[in-house]
Amino acid sequence: MPANTQQTAEDQTYAPKKIPIIFGFFDVLAFSKRVDTEGPERIATIYHQLIETTVKKEASRCLGTVSDGTGARYPILFSLDVQTAYFSDTIFMWVPLERGFADAFVSHCATFVCEALAMGIPLRGAIALGEAVMERDTGTYIGMPIVEGALCENIQEWLGVAFAPSATWPPFMAEVNPNLFMEYDIPVKPGEETKLPPVALDWTSRWEELFRTPATTKLIELDASSPHQKLKNSIAYVEYCIQHRDWHKQPPEYFEGKRLKMMKQPNDTP
Repeated sequence: MPANTQQTAEDQTYAPKKIPIIFGFFDVLAFSKRVDTEGPERIATIYHQLIETTVKKEASRCLGTVSDGTGARYPILFSLDVQTAYFSDTIFMWVPLERGFADAFVSHCATFVCEALAMGIPLRGAIALGEAVMERDTGTYIGMPIVEGALCENIQEWLGVAFAPSATWPPFMAEVNPNLFMEYDIPVKPGEETKLPPVALDWTSRWEELFRTPATTKLIELDASSPHQKLKNSIAYVEYCIQHRDWHKQPPEYFEGKRLKMMKQPNDTP
């Protein structure tokens, strides 16, 4: 059989399938610089530890709640199997875009940022939604959530995680615990100010749960050894989160002019 005929036959049997996903795009900050200054062996060891202990976690049992569409919520118990892929200093995480997964996935991302930072690995990332081809067997990852996640990650000037425009979809946001996000003007590169909505992952509260100290302690330590404006921007964000931790419990007048609004439902308790 001629080569071109064989190729055509193979092409006809390949049928990639796109699926709707919740997607996390993460990048290790200053990776190239650290390889140069600390050596590839040391960085490879630290990175291997991050992948093995944090990225490659087994599926976890989660207790969550979902809305019934009337304002009431009901509990659900499920297994969250976060899929991952990594290439040098870039890490992908994703789960199907299904009811009930939003809160658990966003919480997983917050824990990931904290565990990486505790190891001295600062991350910058973005959460996005949409359809994509995610084939681990062939290493094929194509779709708008990946494109959007990469673009939103690259323009940020801090250690942190932004909600990409697609991730501010109201039905998705409604499923996420308000303790996991914060309205904030994310620092970005000059000229990119309109590219991101002012919604950031509040990983700082998860840090306090895990380590019983403010995240500023670790960030100040990193900034002392290798000063950078990105770290200073991150310290400012942590301080803001501490001051606004209960934003979703504020009275109605607090939300005037805000993009994120917490409105009471008829069956809410006082």
